[in-house]
Amino acid sequence: MVRKIFLYVFVFISISLNILAQSLTVQAETDTTDYLVGDYIHYELILTYGSNYRVKVPPLKDKLGSLELISEAPVEKSENDSRITEIHQYVLAGYDSSSINIPPVKVEYSIGNSNNVQSLESNAVHINIHTLKVNPSTGIKDVKKPLRIALSWIFYLILGLVILLIILAAYYFYNKYKRKNEGEVEVVKTVQLSPGKVALKALDELNGKKLWQKGNVKEFHSEITGIIRKYFEDRYNFPALEMTSGEIMQVLDRVMDNQQLIDITREFLSNADLVKFAKFVPMPSVNEEMMKEAYKIVSRTKIPEREEEMPEEAHVQ
Repeated sequence: MVRKIFLYVFVFISISLNILAQSLTVQAETDTTDYLVGDYIHYELILTYGSNYRVKVPPLKDKLGSLELISEAPVEKSENDSRITEIHQYVLAGYDSSSINIPPVKVEYSIGNSNNVQSLESNAVHINIHTLKVNPSTGIKDVKKPLRIALSWIFYLILGLVILLIILAAYYFYNKYKRKNEGEVEVVKTVQLSPGKVALKALDELNGKKLWQKGNVKEFHSEITGIIRKYFEDRYNFPALEMTSGEIMQVLDRVMDNQQLIDITREFLSNADLVKFAKFVPMPSVNEEMMKEAYKIVSRTKIPEREEEMPEEAHVQ
C-alpha cells in the first residue's frame, strides 16, 4: 500500500513539473518605484515558456500613457532544459509629477502547430514621479561650488607657444605680401596625370574595395562603368558620361582602330547595362571578367608612355 502511495506521488510530481515546464509566465518590473522628473525608468518584461510555444509581444509605446518611450534594447533570449527565457528591456521617462500605473502587457501565444491563439497578461507596475523638493526660504544656490583650477607652468608654456606661432604666422604672411608688392613672382608647379594613369589608378582602388565580393554588385558595375566612361571622355574628348552605351559605341567605332577592342568595349557596356537597368545578377566570373576588360580597354587605348607625360603647369601666385 505504501509503495502505491509513493508511486502516485511520483507520477503527480512528474506531471506537475511537466506542466510547469510547458507553461508561459510573464513578469513586468522596474529598477525602482521612485523617480525624479526626467529620470530614466528601466522597465523589463520577462517571459518564460516551453520550447513548443510561439509568443508575440505587442509594441509597448501605445500603452504608456503619460510616459515616453526613450529606447528599446534588443531582446535577450536564452534556453535551459527546454525552457526559453526572453527579456525585453525598455527605457522610459516621465516629465510630470504624478503617481503612475504602467498597465499590464497582453502577450499572445499559441502552442505547437495549433492556430488557437491565447493570451496572458503581465502584472501592472506602480511607480511615483516627483520633482526635487526646494526650500524657498533658503534662496537659490549652486548644488556645488564652482571648481577653481590652479594655473600651472604648463599652462603658461602652452600660452607662450601659441603666441610664438601667431607671431611666426604673421611674419610669414607679411613677407609674402611684401614680396608680391615688390613684384616678386612665386611659381608653383603641378603635374597633371594623363587620362590613362587616372583611370588605371581608379580601377586599382575599385579592385581593392572588393564590392561585388561583399554583395554590392550593382554598386561595383556602376563605379567601373563610370571610370571607363570618364576615361573615354578625357581620352577622346566627347561627353561619354552623358551618353547612352549605344551613343558611346557610335563614337568609338570612328576613333578606335582595333575591332577586337571595340567588341570588348561593347560587351563590357552591355553587361553593365544589364545589371544597372535590367536587374540582372551576374555570376562571379562575369564580375571578374568585367574588371579584366576594363584594364584591357584602358591599357590598349591609352597614349603611349613617352607621349603620355603631361607638361608641368605653372601657376603664378
